[in-house]
Amino acid sequence: MHVRHWAEFDLLAIDLLPRGDWPADVARACCTSGTPTHLDGSSSATREDAGTSGVDLIVLDGEAVREHLPWLDGLYRGRLLDLCRDVAGPDIVASPDVRSGLNVNYIAGIGNRYEWHVDTNPLTGILYVTTHAPEDGGALTFRDPDETYYPHSGTFVCFDARERTHAVLPLERDMVRIAAVMNYYDKDGYQRPDDLDAYLYRDGGN
Repeated sequence: MHVRHWAEFDLLAIDLLPRGDWPADVARACCTSGTPTHLDGSSSATREDAGTSGVDLIVLDGEAVREHLPWLDGLYRGRLLDLCRDVAGPDIVASPDVRSGLNVNYIAGIGNRYEWHVDTNPLTGILYVTTHAPEDGGALTFRDPDETYYPHSGTFVCFDARERTHAVLPLERDMVRIAAVMNYYDKDGYQRPDDLDAYLYRDGGN
């Protein structure tokens, strides 16, 4: 089922992705240059239930993306921005903050997931690097109303989730889920909660 209020593009079909094994390149960059991170539900954007044990993942921040995957940074600031403007209007811009504008989330192992949260920017884009069927887990899920989206490698989606709580469901198999998350803003103002960077970019939760 596709999530309402959202646009979806097959980047392979419109030839926007590199030739060769680009998913392996993204995975390699995450494993060699990403930061192990523990999210404990304490940020202002979190909507986890009380008493959460938190989640563990690897985050490849935007500075590392620019260094190791320049084609991905170029897509974020170029053709994918154009697609987002087609969806949300000409005032959508890429983030002025390289580190937080584009992150790659690497989630691995049975039971691992991404926390319930809301977004704080007007438009979020996600390029899915890996594919996940219903039996795999790892789907993007929303509350109010409940909707679920199963990722497919090479698919780019964009949506506004500032008021819709969402999460990544736990993996049901011993596999890896990789997604490049892109934050877009209105040209008249860049706003990001003061606590969010310290929350996302702390090595091992320290």
